[in-house]
Amino acid sequence: DARRVRVLYVEGYPRYDFRFVKVLLERESDKSLGGKSVEVQVVLLDASKGWAETDRSAFRGDFPTRTELFGYDVVILGDVDPKQVPRAAVALRDLADFVKEKGGGLLFLCGEHGTPGAFADTPLAEVLPVTPGEAPAATRPPEELPLVEGYRPRWTPVGQQHPLFLLSPDPATSAKLWGQFQELLWHARGYRAKPGARVLATHPAVRAEGGPAGENLPLIVQQ
Repeated sequence: DARRVRVLYVEGYPRYDFRFVKVLLERESDKSLGGKSVEVQVVLLDASKGWAETDRSAFRGDFPTRTELFGYDVVILGDVDPKQVPRAAVALRDLADFVKEKGGGLLFLCGEHGTPGAFADTPLAEVLPVTPGEAPAATRPPEELPLVEGYRPRWTPVGQQHPLFLLSPDPATSAKLWGQFQELLWHARGYRAKPGARVLATHPAVRAEGGPAGENLPLIVQQ
C-alpha cells in the first residue's frame, strides 16, 4: 500500500514513554480512515529473552541490516545508549546514511541514557539537530530525591504553527488544550541547537547553553 508509512521504533530502556508512543502509533494504524496507514515494528534492546515472540510488532532480529533499514520511512530512537546497539559502528553509520542518502525521517527522543552527548562521537552526530556542548549530560537524581518541579514547554512561533503540535485548527484552542496536559519533570542538558535548525519549543525558565544571551534551552528541535 503506497499510503502506508513504515516506522521502526528502537528503544533502549523502556519505561512508560515507550509503551505510550508504541500504543499511540498502533492505535492510529488501526483506526486510520481508509485502512491501516502506519506499520510499526519495534526493536527493544533491553528486552527479556523471548519478548519478540510475545509482541506482534516486534522486529525479528537484533537490529535491521542496511537493506532492511532502508525499507522504512521513519526511525524513532528512544532512550538508546549507542553502546547498546548491536554492531554499533556499522548500524549507526547505516542510520546516518538512511537520513543522508534515502532522506528518511529520524526522530530522537532524548532520555537519561540517550542524551545528545551520547552520540557526539558517533556517525549520528552529523544528523542530530543539536550540537553537544561541554556541560555534562543530565541524569535522573537518586530515587530518594524525586523530581517534583514540573514545567510546560514554551512553544516558539514556528512551533505554534507546526502541524505536529496543532491540536485544533484554531491556535488559541490548541494552546488551551496543551495547557491541560500534565507537566513534564525532566529534560536533557549539555547541547545547543545547530545553526539553521528550527526550534519548536523551549524550556520556560532554563537558559540555553552556549547560545545567544536571553535564549532559553531548546526542547524540541527540527532539522
